[in-house]
Amino acid sequence: MLLPPPPAPVYADEHLLAFDKPAGLLAVPGRGPDKADCLSARVQAVWPEALIVHRLDEATSGLILMARSPRVQRLLGDAFAQRRVHKRYEAVVGASAAAVAAAFAASQPEAGGQADEGEDEWPQEQEAEKDETAALSAAPSALSAPPGWAAIGLPLLPDWPRRPRSKVDHTHGKPSLTLWRPAGGGPLPGTARVALRPITGRSHQLRVHLAAIGLPIAGDALYAPPAAQALASRLLLHAGALQLTHPATGKPLRLASRTQHFDALFPQA
Repeated sequence: MLLPPPPAPVYADEHLLAFDKPAGLLAVPGRGPDKADCLSARVQAVWPEALIVHRLDEATSGLILMARSPRVQRLLGDAFAQRRVHKRYEAVVGASAAAVAAAFAASQPEAGGQADEGEDEWPQEQEAEKDETAALSAAPSALSAPPGWAAIGLPLLPDWPRRPRSKVDHTHGKPSLTLWRPAGGGPLPGTARVALRPITGRSHQLRVHLAAIGLPIAGDALYAPPAAQALASRLLLHAGALQLTHPATGKPLRLASRTQHFDALFPQA
């Protein structure tokens, strides 16, 4: 089977590769020959040694890391499992900027809080995420977000009768934590952008958490109501940034997506 070429790497060295996965492309092969085309297969046609480390939903676009040796794959896998890889997403939600601001304000302590849209806060966030991860294991219901962010701590569980969906389940769900904040107006009237920091990595976590607080992601065919689904031809969720310690050099590595497709989907907006 002749596959299309992979996207150009966002980052490449002798130890790892990073790519921008387009929406609608599987990260790894699915079941059956019709699902053989995927990012990992396209990459391995050029870099045969490349190994998958983590995944994105087929509907989600953005950054994916691949290792170039089993040792680096193991080190990166451990970093993800131990929540030492810090992730940033952006979503467009089917709610107005005013509704998003109101939901954010309602989640803040009495003194109130404002979303800080600064881009240079990774070191402080990494320290905060260590505390959040520890708190998540101890008492997820008592979580508080760092300044400038709101927390969604709803426990999640696969919804087996309706696979591949997940659901909020306060009895049997696994502790789950998403940090979020407003990030400006959306590309269409009645939409807004939100910035997201998933601390845990449950299946469909960002999609379920946002829908649960009344901010469904535009174009989400699984969790959004019909009006929000109809806003876009694809899920408007993008993995825009990763920061981690390089598994070979030990130096900080910050990766930023080179693509952002949301505005291009609405040239007349």
